[in-house]
Amino acid sequence: MYGDSGRSPISSSKILVVLIIAVIVIMGATVMLNGTQPTAPVENDTENQTNNTVSVEQTVIGNNSMGSVTKYSSYGDASSDIHIALIVGVDQRKQSSNAIIPTMENAKNLKYAYDIYVINTTNNTQTNNSSNSSSNLTVNNMSESLANEYAVPDIINNQYNFSVDIHDADDSNSYMFVPSEDTFTSKVAVSNISNTTGIGVYTPNKYSYASSVSIPLISDNIPSIVYVTKEYYGNSTSQEISNVISALDNFDFNHLLDNSTSGNSTDNGTTNSSSSNNSSSSDTMASVESGNTEIK
Repeated sequence: MYGDSGRSPISSSKILVVLIIAVIVIMGATVMLNGTQPTAPVENDTENQTNNTVSVEQTVIGNNSMGSVTKYSSYGDASSDIHIALIVGVDQRKQSSNAIIPTMENAKNLKYAYDIYVINTTNNTQTNNSSNSSSNLTVNNMSESLANEYAVPDIINNQYNFSVDIHDADDSNSYMFVPSEDTFTSKVAVSNISNTTGIGVYTPNKYSYASSVSIPLISDNIPSIVYVTKEYYGNSTSQEISNVISALDNFDFNHLLDNSTSGNSTDNGTTNSSSSNNSSSSDTMASVESGNTEIK
């Protein structure tokens, strides 16, 4: 009567289209609110962050008027049967900003356990040979005394398997050496590390620090080497130091003869201190019997 055709104002097809659009809008809103769900990758990321986190304990193991010794433990695998001590700060003109700690903090997948002994002297802003204002001791004297009084006994008492006394190079050349003839393990290790990293083996004519650190350690059956690096100072990691740690971490302390055989085959005469041991297998065995009491 009033123009009414008798049909529904909205057709069933239009209603269906509206319902479909509504469903699509609701699904889209749900996805936006919930976001994607990469459950497994998130768990993996959390696991990786946990594995890569280094939990290090700092302990002041001794102090006196000359300074202090702080022990940082442990880097690498704390449950390892092989424990290695790194000594830093002896005879150094400044104690802060060494590259050893950040390099160890960033080291991944180390299989041995590593502790760092940091020697901090008072008045450490002075140069290596300048005297402390309150005594006649030089910074060298104080750092050597601190290391000998606190770090060395702690390393011996805890029966570390190996130790490295790390120093800054006075020039552009890095090198390493063994300051004693009475340690077969140290000789094999320094030769192996040198062959792996390309860092030369060189024994300087004069050095006083070894008599306070490496030599007393070796005398108590703790193998020890001296590593002098041009990359000692820095606030970031050092590739050279990282390479040395990697070579040390891959050194097989339980099969020394295997290490010495492979080292001697590629030595090319760079390790003069151990050249007398590679003339025959009997010489090597004699060296083991006489000097390899440090690691069974």
